[in-house]
Amino acid sequence: MEYTDNEAFELKEYNLIMHALKDNPIKCDKCSSFKWYAPHHGFSSQSGIYLIECMKCNTRLTREILDVLVEGYELPDLAEPEATLAVLKGSDPKAFKTDSGKIKAGVLGEFKRALMEVARVGTMGIDFKGYARGSWKDVPDAKERYYDAFWRHILAIEVLNPEDKDVYHIAQVIWNGLVILEFMLEDKDADTQAL
Repeated sequence: MEYTDNEAFELKEYNLIMHALKDNPIKCDKCSSFKWYAPHHGFSSQSGIYLIECMKCNTRLTREILDVLVEGYELPDLAEPEATLAVLKGSDPKAFKTDSGKIKAGVLGEFKRALMEVARVGTMGIDFKGYARGSWKDVPDAKERYYDAFWRHILAIEVLNPEDKDVYHIAQVIWNGLVILEFMLEDKDADTQAL
């Protein structure tokens, strides 16, 4: 299968915009996030540009901002891996979706049973303990308390927890670890936005 000149152009534009965003982060005016993506590789044939949206609030970057972003920007030598180059030459139909350098989030699917146990921890909190969904975000002194809970469950890691509907302590360790990690990443985002 060979790609049209338009398809090759779209791929090149996508690479250019995403690399330029990585090297020159833009803060979203609406939510202050620095994370952007192209929905479904959303090239707009009407405007002739990619539709780049904020990952947090879906605010769209304007054509003017994108023009300023890519003006004079050149892709680094490693920005177009062999697969992308092959697509631009029209020789490799599998490579049109450029995943080079992206996190392979699908690896989590290898832990279906374990992740269901972690989800059971959250479900138990809602159904058995009466916590509102997502209320972990609003717990007073949350970082310290979740860190304490993390260690309580580590110390009993190999057994079921009869006090909490027999969920595994290790699943509670992971749940608390996710909460702690989420807070850490929020702090990191806040620090980045403050710069």
